Amino acid sequence: MMYTPKILVVENERILLDGIREILEREKYEVITAENGYDALKVLDHVDRPPDLILSDIMMPGMDGYDFLKEVRKQTNWIHIPFIFLTAKSERSDMNVGRLLGADDYLTKPFMTDELILAVNAKLERHKQIRDQYQSDVAELKDKIMTILHHELRTPLTYVIGYSDLLKTSSDQITADELRTMLGRIDSGAQRLRRLIEDFILLVELETHNDPDAFHLNFRIDNYMVSLDGLIERYLETAQHESLHFIYEIDPATPPILSNSTYMIKILDCLLDNAVKFNRDGGTFALYVQPFTSRNGNVYACFQVVDNGLGIEDEHMPHIFEPFYQATRHENEHPGTGSGLAIAKGLAELHGGKITCESAVDEGSSFTLLIPATKK
Repeated sequence: MMYTPKILVVENERILLDGIREILEREKYEVITAENGYDALKVLDHVDRPPDLILSDIMMPGMDGYDFLKEVRKQTNWIHIPFIFLTAKSERSDMNVGRLLGADDYLTKPFMTDELILAVNAKLERHKQIRDQYQSDVAELKDKIMTILHHELRTPLTYVIGYSDLLKTSSDQITADELRTMLGRIDSGAQRLRRLIEDFILLVELETHNDPDAFHLNFRIDNYMVSLDGLIERYLETAQHESLHFIYEIDPATPPILSNSTYMIKILDCLLDNAVKFNRDGGTFALYVQPFTSRNGNVYACFQVVDNGLGIEDEHMPHIFEPFYQATRHENEHPGTGSGLAIAKGLAELHGGKITCESAVDEGSSFTLLIPATKK
């Protein structure tokens, strides 16, 4: 069934109201009308679906067009509706008032039929483009989330549920060694689930900025060997388990920074985890910490994570810091949600820093994190 756009026309001059309705109905639009702002709000409350466009006069008794627009923009299900003011005034100040309130366009009375049709068609087409893009973005996000649910959440859940079932049904036949193995697998699955959930929560907080106080930077890091000791030990173990080589070098002259130690470790964890996932058997990855001074004299603590793994194709480079983006998920089935680099970038920016990447296919990648030095 063909979709018919619906237009609400609000105009207190009855002859003009009927004329606009007749013009728009000839263009095959569905038209609903009201003679003032109060009546228009009642119409909006009772229609089966919100209109695709509102045409409203400004000078109306009771509730004028400005107040009507304010009320429309208060409602979440109406806020997206394109709004065109009909006005006998052409003063720029009046137009600016409407635009500040959220009006999309003006038509100055008297207007020609072609002007009305052109303005309506243009706004409806633009609104359709925005709606289509939004729906496309939502569909893409759903696809990414479903992929993550399928690949990343189901695997650890299988460990937890599968071994739990074995323990419940065969507990009298399980040896002590088998019990320890099963409990270890359950713990591994649970830890992976916890990390996935924590990453999702952190990514949402970074994207929405819901709790700025949660990211307060109140910890001075100046002894990087001590601060990064646990992270380095973990990746030495990871390298051994994954048949990789891990190198780290920390320059004691690296300037201090203000940070939240947990988030600083999280940034480097995301970058190192990425280097492990996209490496190859026998490959090498490294962490270098050193001072850096820019051309304009600004001093930074510089962290570089380098690997000689798969590398990143040029077409994917502009997207690698986007949430849930993983260039080679379907081809190589690398574990992960594709949120690590987005988290790293968000946390780096909260530190007043930035992350850049250089990469070549089959040669590897180098991520550089710069955090401004502090004098405190």
